[in-house]
Amino acid sequence: MIKLPESSAVRARVIRILHPHTKWGRTTLWSGGLSVLLEALCSITGSPSGSKLNGWATFVTLVFAFCATWLTFRWVRLKFMWRLRHRLIVTYIFVGVIPILLLLLMACVGSYLCAGQFATYVVISDLQSALQNLDAANQALATQLRTLESSGKLNEQTAGKLAAVSGENFPQRTITVWQGEDGFLLSTNGAFLNLPPKKVPDGIKGDFIGFVIDGDSLHLRVVKRYDEPGRTLTVISNVPLTPELLRPATSLLGSVTLLLPDRRGNLEIPPPANNPAARPPVEAGRVPAPSNRFDPAFRSYTLFKAVDWQTGKSQDVAISVVTRPSMLFSTLFATLGDNTKILRYGQLGIAILFGLIELGALLIAIRLSRSMTLAVAELYSATQHINRGDLTHSIPVRNRDQMAALEQSFNSMTESLVKLVAEQKQKQRMESELAIAHEVQNSLFPHESTEFDSLGVCRA
Repeated sequence: MIKLPESSAVRARVIRILHPHTKWGRTTLWSGGLSVLLEALCSITGSPSGSKLNGWATFVTLVFAFCATWLTFRWVRLKFMWRLRHRLIVTYIFVGVIPILLLLLMACVGSYLCAGQFATYVVISDLQSALQNLDAANQALATQLRTLESSGKLNEQTAGKLAAVSGENFPQRTITVWQGEDGFLLSTNGAFLNLPPKKVPDGIKGDFIGFVIDGDSLHLRVVKRYDEPGRTLTVISNVPLTPELLRPATSLLGSVTLLLPDRRGNLEIPPPANNPAARPPVEAGRVPAPSNRFDPAFRSYTLFKAVDWQTGKSQDVAISVVTRPSMLFSTLFATLGDNTKILRYGQLGIAILFGLIELGALLIAIRLSRSMTLAVAELYSATQHINRGDLTHSIPVRNRDQMAALEQSFNSMTESLVKLVAEQKQKQRMESELAIAHEVQNSLFPHESTEFDSLGVCRA
């Protein structure tokens, strides 16, 4: 059977709600009433969303929501934190659980950042290595062409033969040779290309090595220039950055994408699909299947500089790498060979050991908190017995700590109270008996003098 609250209790609660004693309560009550009034006025007058009345109604509603949320939080905190057990649980969460979670979060974020930067570093290193090889080949070719040009024997045929010898590592390489204002373009196998040769922009002085944005594509380009009195020789080697150049990195990582800035010079990550000024990205590789359930794919980005060949200005190019932890682990510890498994199992064992230590600490904390809360609960129950007049109630003492000493002290206090009550009752009984004896004694003596002819009685 459900017991309904008494009308007096309901009346007292309604009065307490309508007449709050705290500033937060009064603010919540008045802001709530004002919010209802303003919302009703907005509904009656049909006020649009951008009007002042609607703005004030929204502001007052937000104030009411904040105050109500704060009061609800205080009420829940008072109700929840009344028990010592809940206080200990919250204390353990703040002292033991939250720091561990923060450390794990920091480790995860740090691992993600380090793994992402390592993945992009592998791509950048491969491209830089290709660029250095291209520069070495271009310098060797430029040195030979300079010797021919000094002797007056430099022409397209001899330059093509030398280019064919030095270009076997770059199948898509093109070489531009400028003799003063005259230039020609060769392919990597030395064939003459009937195309206009690329000129060096005015913003680039001297030798150059780097990444170049030319048109809608990205290139590896090196420039070697010899300025001598009366003559100038410039040799330009160019290799378009294609998926084939990214293949060594994709074999180690997975999927690699180069994101170029649009024709307006803006770089957006990820690039929007409806940008008419966008340049096509360079994509290579694919993400392999996971080695286990704890091998998720993740994406990381980094930036590097490239030069716009038309303007000579530097622009940002983004590298996007999608890989898995297993591939990064294999790449990072590739020098260990078969010992990689030993390292992996060692890390797993350390993680399991730390997990067991944390689990043991959690169990110990639970046991200690349970012993304290149980002792406090028994003390509280004992005080309720004493309050009801049950002085014979005693607390069972199970441990030998300070809480057990407090329980023993409480039991001694109740025993002393029992003895004190018994002595008080004995004293009251003796006083009652003495009073009765005094009354009996008084009743045995006559209150008036009695005279006899032959006997006289007088009071002493």
